[in-house]
Formats: sequence, C-alpha cells, structure tokens
Amino acid sequence: MKNLNSIFELSDMASEPVEKDVTVRELVNDDRRRVIQIMLRAGAGLKRHNAPEPITVLCLWGTGTFLAGSELAERQDMQAGTLIALDAAIEHEVSAATDMSILVTRFK
Repeated sequence: MKNLNSIFELSDMASEPVEKDVTVRELVNDDRRRVIQIMLRAGAGLKRHNAPEPITVLCLWGTGTFLAGSELAERQDMQAGTLIALDAAIEHEVSAATDMSILVTRFK
C-alpha cells in the first residue's frame, strides 16, 4: 500500500499492564506530524510543559485530568474518547487517575 504509511492497532495494548510511570511510544514522525502514544500508570503524570506546535490529545483508555492555560486554570476530565485540541505554546499537564493511554499528535 503506497498511501497507508503506518497502521497501528492501539486497542490491542489496552489489556497490557502499565509497567512504568510513563511509557512513550513514537508511532509516526514525518515532515507534517508527530504521533506518540503515552501510557501513564495510575497516579503518574506529565508535568507542566508546552509544545511549539498545535496538538491534539485523545484519551484511548483509562481516566485522568488535563489542565491547561494560564496558571493551569482550565480543567478537563479525560476518559476513553475525550479529544482535546490545543494551540501552540499553551502550557498544560496531564495526571492519570487510573492507568491510562493517550494519543498525542503534534502538527509541524
């Protein structure tokens, strides 16, 4: 297939135990986008940071909290299917209430 560059079955990983606090798996990295899967153990998180490009964050499974904006004042509870779109350079952080997996796409 010349048009389908990469195919991943992320649902297959839902039954795998999350062995480390944070596990990052790069799925796609090309000239237009970078797609990574991040698995977080319950109680773990990604500390306050920002991305130089716009991003989307899709919760694949599990539950957690996404904080964003000035003083991280904006809160979004996350569960399977929650999709967040964030402009470039917006500070944000993620914390996992249960083991969770998120799919992050950075648009270059």
